[in-house]
Amino acid sequence: MQHRFSKGQRRGQIERKSIYRMDLGLNFSLFKGHASLTFNMKDVFDSWESRIIQQGQGFTQTINKQIRTPQFNASFIYRFNQNKYRGKKGRQYDRL
Repeated sequence: MQHRFSKGQRRGQIERKSIYRMDLGLNFSLFKGHASLTFNMKDVFDSWESRIIQQGQGFTQTINKQIRTPQFNASFIYRFNQNKYRGKKGRQYDRL
């Protein structure tokens, strides 16, 4: 799970509201480690939206902008004739 947040700011006539989103991912190992199934979703709550308010004498302007629409990804990986990668074999890391 990952959170993203950007604090709001006010500069002169312009006020930028806070923006936030949450991403979520799941990974499953299958077939005794020979395969994996992964799901991830970006912007779970559809909240990654920018809002800017500009005020002046006699006017107010509001700009709403969707930064990214929610995305869902799924992947399946099957490793033929091999196991999960566990790092390099050998003694190259034993020497300092």
